[in-house]
Amino acid sequence: MRLRSALRCLLALLLLMSCGAAWGQSFDLDKGREPVVSLDGHWRFHPGDSPSTGGSFAWAAAGFDDKGWVLLDSSKPWSEQGYPNMGGFGWYRFTVSVPAGDKPTDLLLAPTVSSYEVYVDGKLVGSRGPFPPKTLPSTEFNFHLFPLTEAGNPSARTVEVALRMWHSPAWASYEGGGPLEPGHMAGDPKLLRSEQKHYYVQRSVRFVDAYSYSIITTLVGIAVLCLFLMRPAEREYLWFACLLLAQSADNVFYIGQQLDAWFPEPVYDLVDAALVAVMICASLLFFSRVLAARAGKLGHVALVLAALSPPASVLYWPHWASPATSASIQIACLMPAMLWILFTLVRSAVRGNLDAHLLLLPTVLDLGFYFGDNLAIVMAQAGLTDLPSMRIFEVPVPLPPFQLQTGTLLHLVFLLALL
Repeated sequence: MRLRSALRCLLALLLLMSCGAAWGQSFDLDKGREPVVSLDGHWRFHPGDSPSTGGSFAWAAAGFDDKGWVLLDSSKPWSEQGYPNMGGFGWYRFTVSVPAGDKPTDLLLAPTVSSYEVYVDGKLVGSRGPFPPKTLPSTEFNFHLFPLTEAGNPSARTVEVALRMWHSPAWASYEGGGPLEPGHMAGDPKLLRSEQKHYYVQRSVRFVDAYSYSIITTLVGIAVLCLFLMRPAEREYLWFACLLLAQSADNVFYIGQQLDAWFPEPVYDLVDAALVAVMICASLLFFSRVLAARAGKLGHVALVLAALSPPASVLYWPHWASPATSASIQIACLMPAMLWILFTLVRSAVRGNLDAHLLLLPTVLDLGFYFGDNLAIVMAQAGLTDLPSMRIFEVPVPLPPFQLQTGTLLHLVFLLALL
């Protein structure tokens, strides 16, 4: 009995100790935080470039008095905060309080439209994108890491960060310079690398619809090309395959450029314009075959103009034309082919052609979206509207677990109608 009582007391004591440990947990808002701080907020800003002495910039130096500089929101371009159409150089400054410790810290900067150099206490620690005398803008809109402090700081201190940014004048009329979005951070390098990967994945998810559509069009295009090889006399299969494969390739190049900046901007503009020209020319030849409508002299002129459209897209890089003029010339070269397609469809539909009845509305929506989107971009480039120029009509359509962009949806409807 005594042994049984002793065991009961021991079990009760163990239970009491375990419950006390569970009930006695505490959380510390000071020491229980991850060693990361958000840098989103207001930074000091000054337009223009800093005077330099002996290769060092005065505005990058530690202890520089920037109290007279204006404060700008670090999540918006400077064009939206009192500096419209400003190209060239601009400087940002802010400070970071770093606690004592033996661990290094890093700096994570959100995407910007501009190239930039990062100075910490007057020392250059990294850069991204080209600077003059190169005139090409940077298109790598990703999050980037830079070292902030090294290991072994015996005491807390305040670090001064200066960002020297350069925004291409070629884009200044329609794209604001400086930071594009929030997400700037400082702290533990491991955590910031994890956050950098998170942002990249999050950005990639935006293109799920484009990924999926590219896979679909590639598979269908290859299948249709095989049909042409089996029946070479029916060339509508050839033009349909060319249309789909060019559209798929253009999607792939667009995604690669947005996520990883595969090519310099002029190269991408030229490739994109060439693939668009292939799509328009293949569409004209496809409709000509399916609707049994001869291209004639007007159709052939439209084909020639569309084939000549790609060089027009890069006229503004050597400063032969403004961005708005360059884009207008490209659209003007493509317009005759689009008008020929629409006129032929309407005429065939009036004559009772069932194929024309099926294809008319999807084609009008698809070509109309392309023309409207590009017209809005030209208007933004010319300064006629205050709308952002990139993907103005790309209104997302909720479709869990991702969003289907309007352009992709219309392409899909068009593809189903063609099939």
